[in-house]
Amino acid sequence: MCPVSRGFEFSSPYPERALAYGSGMIDLIRAKDPGLVYEMSVEELQKVWCSLTNASLSRTCRKTLEEHQLIYPSISFRVQENKPFIITFNRRVKNIGYKNSRYWAHVNGDRSMLHVVVKPNVLRFKNVNEEKDFTIDVGGSNMKLGTVAEVSLIWSDGHHKVRSPILIYAIEVPKIEDGKYLPI
Repeated sequence: MCPVSRGFEFSSPYPERALAYGSGMIDLIRAKDPGLVYEMSVEELQKVWCSLTNASLSRTCRKTLEEHQLIYPSISFRVQENKPFIITFNRRVKNIGYKNSRYWAHVNGDRSMLHVVVKPNVLRFKNVNEEKDFTIDVGGSNMKLGTVAEVSLIWSDGHHKVRSPILIYAIEVPKIEDGKYLPI
């Protein structure tokens, strides 16, 4: 059903795509029992804000955090064209499902351009509200300009499925000066 339950089915011609329905969209029935949720702190949000606004000279911005390190379900990163890369993403999830549960990591999608390793690949929770950290190493090479590689990480305990899209792209980002885009 549509994320706001308006009574029609949502379908995508590319359901396997990383940003297809089910990632960032809300299914109200399943949202009542998600199993896992990504956890981020106010401090982490402030560090990202500081790095995005170049406010690191301010007293309140002593530490910064790169945007891709924000504890958020979707994962994306821009790489240089035709250069090998390995990026490590750190994430934290909280078990709000059942105690004594295990979640296994699965990576779905076309992995011809990306090598993805999740550590650990099994999360074991003894209690509800317990938090676990994990890392996702994404590597690849020779991505041509304009290329977007996408896969999805799915944590599943057999009942719940928590999906996170991973997009790695080699595109030029337009420069902005005085609020206007400059030609690339």
